[in-house]
Order: sequence, then C-alpha cells, then structure tokens
Amino acid sequence: EAGADEGRCSCFVDVVEQLFGFYGRRLKRLSPAFVTMMMLTSFATSLVVPPWIFELRRYYEAAAYSALGWSNNYFARTNKDYFRQFSLADVVGANPYLHTWSLGAEEQFYMVFPIITAVARRSG
Repeated sequence: EAGADEGRCSCFVDVVEQLFGFYGRRLKRLSPAFVTMMMLTSFATSLVVPPWIFELRRYYEAAAYSALGWSNNYFARTNKDYFRQFSLADVVGANPYLHTWSLGAEEQFYMVFPIITAVARRSG
C-alpha cells in the first residue's frame, strides 16, 4: 500500500515537472516577441490615435487583457468579431490588439487541459 502511494506521488511530481518545463519553454519562446509586439503597438497607438478619441481607452483595456492572456474573452464580451469581413471603416476603427485573441484562447487551453486530464485519469 505504501509503495503504491509513493508511486502515485512520484508520478504526480513527474507530471508537475513536465508541465513546469513545458510552460517555461513556452514562456521563453513566446514572451520576447509578445512583449516587443505589445510595446511597439502601444507606442504606435499613442502616436497615431489622438488622446481625446474614446476608443483609446478600449485599446489599452484590450492591451491589459492581452497581457493577462484573457483578450479572447474581452473581445467576445465587447462583441468584436474577428472573422467578419471588414469594410475600410472597420479596418480604420479596428482594435490593434484584436489579433491577440488566439493567444488568449491558447493560454487558457494550456492552463485548463492538464487539470481536466488529471481529473479524468483519477476518476478513470
């Protein structure tokens, strides 16, 4: 009985180490490009969009949600449709952080999927 518990504990530790390794490699690979994109986009937005434009606040809200990996939910809540055909007016008014929705969905998947897998393994 004690040996089985040790085996389960060792297996859990191995899984946790693998997950931390995976997340670490992912962070190391994505963060330089993501941080650079966020800085350049924020800088360009501050130069191009006049401060009195109401949309500027929404742009920076989107940037904050993007940094937290939650932009897909932000854009879903604000009814921004990424896949809709854009007219020229839509392109001009498009949020410069709209393309970060896929990273948000991906990050949430990578955070939730291991938990679902662990629960499924325990119950099965």
